[in-house]
Amino acid sequence: MHASLRRHARKMVHILDQCSKSRANLASMATALGYHAEIYSDLTELKSQRPQEGVIILRDLTFAGQPTEMMERLVDQGIWLPVIFIGDEPSLAQIVDGIKAGALDYLAFPVEADRLGDCLARVSAEATRFTIANRKMVEARERIGRLTLRERQVLHLVTQGNGNKAVALSLTISPRTVEIHRANAMTKLQAHNAVDAIRICLEAKQPVLV
Repeated sequence: MHASLRRHARKMVHILDQCSKSRANLASMATALGYHAEIYSDLTELKSQRPQEGVIILRDLTFAGQPTEMMERLVDQGIWLPVIFIGDEPSLAQIVDGIKAGALDYLAFPVEADRLGDCLARVSAEATRFTIANRKMVEARERIGRLTLRERQVLHLVTQGNGNKAVALSLTISPRTVEIHRANAMTKLQAHNAVDAIRICLEAKQPVLV
C-alpha cells in the first residue's frame, strides 16, 4: 500500500508538548498503539497545520493559563478536534476544570500505554460527533457575534419566551422597534424562526449577552 494511503487509513493523533523528550515518548507510544502521530512544540506549529481529523493530546505545561483558556485558544484558531489533556500530577480541581472546558479526558504524566490506548480508543470513537458539535459551536458564535447589542438584548428576551410586546416593555422601546431588531437578528443568524434562533444560541454554548 502506498505510504500516503497507509497514513490516511490510520487514526491520527496530534501531540502538543514543549518538552521534546516526552513529546517523542508519547509519539512512540501512540505509533505502537496503531496511530499516526504528528508532533508540535507549540500552538503556532499546530495552527500552521490546521488538522481536520484525529485527536489532540495536549500536555498542559505547554500553555500558561487555565484549561478554559487553552481550549478557547484552540477554537479561536479554528481547531475543533477533541482534546486529551496530560498533566504532571494534576489535581482534582485541574481535572474538573479541564473536563468542564471541553476536554474529553485528563491523564496524569507519565502515561501508561494501556491507559493511553483505552483513552484514545474511546475518544477517537467520539471524534466525529465532537468535531461536528464544535464546528456548530464556532459557527453559532460567529453568527451571534454579528449582532448589535440591542439585537442581542432582543434575541435574549425572545429566546426566553417573551413576545414582542413584553420585549418592548422590558427594553422601553416600541413593539415596532422590537420587530425591526428581531428581523435583523434573524437575518444575521440565518434563522427562519424563534426555534432556529434558540437552537443556534444553544449550539453557541455561551450566553447571548456576554
